[in-house]
Formats: sequence, structure tokens, C-alpha cells
Amino acid sequence: MDIALVSPRRIIRKGLCTLLAQKDSVRIVADVDNAIDSFDLIRRSQPDVLLVECTNLANDLDTLARLRMLLPETKVLLLSESPSEDFECRAIQAGARGCIPKEADLSALDRALQVVGKGEIWVSRHLATHLIESVIRGSEENGAESKALTDREWQILAFVAQGQRNKEIAGHLCVSENTVKTHLAAIYKKLRVTTRLEAALHFFHDSSRNGHGPVASPKRASPARR
Repeated sequence: MDIALVSPRRIIRKGLCTLLAQKDSVRIVADVDNAIDSFDLIRRSQPDVLLVECTNLANDLDTLARLRMLLPETKVLLLSESPSEDFECRAIQAGARGCIPKEADLSALDRALQVVGKGEIWVSRHLATHLIESVIRGSEENGAESKALTDREWQILAFVAQGQRNKEIAGHLCVSENTVKTHLAAIYKKLRVTTRLEAALHFFHDSSRNGHGPVASPKRASPARR
């Protein structure tokens, strides 16, 4: 797996390079101090995962949002100081595939990189438990609303569960991004969620109960009515 490292502190980057080099499954293809300034280098390196050290909450979330636009296929894992549930959720909304605390040991970092490298989301056990409990509780209390999703809304929710972004979903369905955003707003309201992660968890929970089956592979659809 190819990894690119981002940290404004050279000693942190070189330390991570040394640690990760111990893993046969990992190859460091770039280490830079700023992801945006080094955008071209990162793009040429084509890393499977971009490991970014967090140093400033507001700036880091802004950088994530910009990377999401510049490098939509790049999977980002954040290395942060004991990330809170709120920060984890905000980071994932901004485009990260997960967060791992700086105090984690090398084996935990390796597992997180492997999970994110596969396109999955890495979250803390506490946050995962909280979200799953919230989804199950919401489904039990509000099952009728979940079932009220239209076929198109279920289709969009399936793409969200795959980690697809609005632009990608719009391309698969031959609709505009604004149409996707409108559908997502309706989905969030019906499921009583506020994040893509919560919506994805609803999909996996409700699809097994309501017979919607597994997430379909992305295929370009015929033009559909909005």
C-alpha cells in the first residue's frame, strides 16, 4: 500500500517514515509539509492513503474540503490529538475516511491505514457504538419514516453507503449535483440524521430488515426524472 505523509513538522514526518518502513505492506511515496502546496507531487505519487497530521482544527477541516475537490479519489486518514466524537464526525463530513489519535501504537495505525486503504471508514469504537445505537434506536422509534424512502432515495443512500460523493452519485445517475443534494436533504429529514456516516449506517441496518439487499456496484444509469 502506497502512503503519502503530510505534516508541517519535519521530525514527525521522518519519524512516521521510519516507523511505517518497518511494515512490508507499506511504501512511503511522498512526505510533504503542506498538502495543498504539494498538490501536484501528491497527485503524481498516487498514494492509496494520505496520512495527514492535524495541527489546527479550522485549517485542517478547510484543507480536507479543498483536498476533496482537488483529489476526489484520495483516501485521507487524520492523525490527531485524541479526536472527539464531534471532530471525527466533522472530519468525515469534510472528506476524511477516519481519524486516529497520535498516542495510538503502530499496530493500531497500521490497521487504520489498511481499513482506509480498502475504502472503508475508520472511527473510534466509542463513536461507532454511539452511532449504531442511535441508528437502531431511531429505526425502532421511527421505522415508518425509514420505509417511506422512495426507490430513488434508497438508490442514492446506497451510493452514500459506498462512500460516493455527490458529484460521483450525480454522474452515476445522470442527474445534477443539486438534484442529489435535494434527495439527500429529504433522506436526512426522513431518517433524522445529520451526517453521511449516520445515513450509511441506517442503510446497512435497514437494508437487512427491509429486503433492499447489498449495495449495488456503481453503474451509469439511464437519464431519470428528477
